[in-house]
Amino acid sequence: MKSYRLATTGSKTLLLISALLLTACMGNTRPIDAWPFPVPPSAPGQHDGGGSESEPQTPGETPPPLGHPLPLPLPPPPTTADAPPPLLNSFPRSIEGSGVAAPVLALVKQSRVAKGQKNFEQSEAALERALRIEPRNPWIWQQLASLHLLTGRNEQALTESKKSNSLAHRNPWIEVESYRVMAAAASALGNGALSSQAQARYEDRQRWITTPPFATPNTSGK
Repeated sequence: MKSYRLATTGSKTLLLISALLLTACMGNTRPIDAWPFPVPPSAPGQHDGGGSESEPQTPGETPPPLGHPLPLPLPPPPTTADAPPPLLNSFPRSIEGSGVAAPVLALVKQSRVAKGQKNFEQSEAALERALRIEPRNPWIWQQLASLHLLTGRNEQALTESKKSNSLAHRNPWIEVESYRVMAAAASALGNGALSSQAQARYEDRQRWITTPPFATPNTSGK
């Protein structure tokens, strides 16, 4: 009986000691932070996990949302004046210097003589014969447009001046006369917008071929 009491007392003593030790350990334990764990602030100049350094934001500026590219800068406003073509002085300045076939050149000269004599029908017939030989010659279309403007056939003059420019390959010595005819014909037909546009381009070409540095001496004799 005495042995049983000693054993019971020892067990209680061990339980009490264990409870005291457990309480002491729990009192020295640091509490664990709750999820989500706080992220320490990055040091200045430190890169993030993506390998890119964060850029400072301007006060009051709203950063773009993730996944959206930054807006591109606006393009410069378009200019209304045409730019002169390169190698301006390499263009032939007349049909005589363009390498035209001899029969075509002869017909063009006949047309000029007849036009000077106010024989407009004969002048037109000579140009039409020249076109049958070289239908894509812009010089012939230009002179036909000038003739039709002179005789009051404005619709034909407008069409022929456009045709001449479409074949001119930006030769200003062709375009300058074609745009002059186009501006006058469009004005006579009541098309003010086209007339203004053609007049502006005529003035550009006139400046290129008469004003330095665009105009340079032509030593080829053409």
